[in-house]
Amino acid sequence: ISTSEKGALNIELSVKDAPGHSSFPKRESPIVILSKALGKLEGDMFPSSFGKGPEITMLEELAYCAPLPLKTVLANTWLFKPFIPLFMRQPIMSAIHRTTTAVTIVKGGNKLNVIPSTAVGSVNFRIHPAQTVQEVLEYVKNIINDNRVKIKVLSEHQPHPISPIDSFGYLNIKKSIKQIYKEACVVPTCI
Repeated sequence: ISTSEKGALNIELSVKDAPGHSSFPKRESPIVILSKALGKLEGDMFPSSFGKGPEITMLEELAYCAPLPLKTVLANTWLFKPFIPLFMRQPIMSAIHRTTTAVTIVKGGNKLNVIPSTAVGSVNFRIHPAQTVQEVLEYVKNIINDNRVKIKVLSEHQPHPISPIDSFGYLNIKKSIKQIYKEACVVPTCI
């Protein structure tokens, strides 16, 4: 059951320069500059926010359904906390405890022998509840660290606050799920 929703930030990165011809290529074309910026964003994951969202509660609730010895680890996250991020490195698990980055659109040249004057890329971030849109933008600027790359915000919304799992709504949804799917392991998460 989602007890929070990640925020979202969509940005456009653009690089502009004079066009050129492939017979006299530039050292760095707009496409190359943009590609390096996008590569930096994809290659440098946001820091883990493990324990600042519903992750620990999710693991502790999973302990009720897990077999031994995993049950022991999940039920004692306070003891195994230093080791849990190692398990959480898998892409699907990593998305649970950090802000994610996805390059979604890239546009550049359209002729084989012409170096374009502009290259544009769009990036989507799903923001962990422990972060803000402004923090993500600052992180992006610091990672790219290139004044030739212009950053434009296309859309944004802050992450939602985390709802408690002892609330009336959560408990009723959990009860309803368990009535229909008796074997289901119902845990809090963040989408």
